[in-house]
Amino acid sequence: MTDFSKFVLVAVIDNPIEPLGYAAAIPFVGPDGLLDLPDGGYDEVFTLAVQDFDAGRTPTMLAALAIAVMPKRRGSGVSEGLARALCDLARTHRFPHLVVPVRPAHKAAEPFVSMDEYAFRTRPDGAPADPWIRLHWRLGASIVRVCPSSMTMHGTIAAWEKATGMSFPKTGLYAIPDGLAPLRVDCERGDAVLIEPNVWMDYAIA
Repeated sequence: MTDFSKFVLVAVIDNPIEPLGYAAAIPFVGPDGLLDLPDGGYDEVFTLAVQDFDAGRTPTMLAALAIAVMPKRRGSGVSEGLARALCDLARTHRFPHLVVPVRPAHKAAEPFVSMDEYAFRTRPDGAPADPWIRLHWRLGASIVRVCPSSMTMHGTIAAWEKATGMSFPKTGLYAIPDGLAPLRVDCERGDAVLIEPNVWMDYAIA
């Protein structure tokens, strides 16, 4: 039985008790060089971590899987606190790197723009233009590279129509709500797939 519960963090306040958000990470055997982090990003690192655990291999890196904040607490510094806590967790377990397949949610406004172009945009002050990439950058993470197929989601056309409230009458590419890339619809097969790119970022843990 795989148990990664010690790599799950929950932020709360008390009196009265209120959940603020959570963060989750997973240890895995990382590549020799950061540029060799998997193209499959989130999906692939999760699979690798489970395989490493089952094979009894000693992990060498910690990968962040999620940082989520309760809606009414967004913008209050909880995300930053959870990211710092993940770095502390990596340090406690003596991992030299915390790597993050960052999902820059604002990319959904430009699904047809390549992530290679989007991820490296900067503001006049030199900081990354995307707010989620910028948050990690300000906390000390550096951009490594794009992971082009970080999250892959398959489904029937009917299922995608129900999920999005849209209609897909022809084979082709469609922008969908919150999608970082266009949905690829194949009417002949009756299915569709969303392959989202993310951005690998790295915290070098001192």
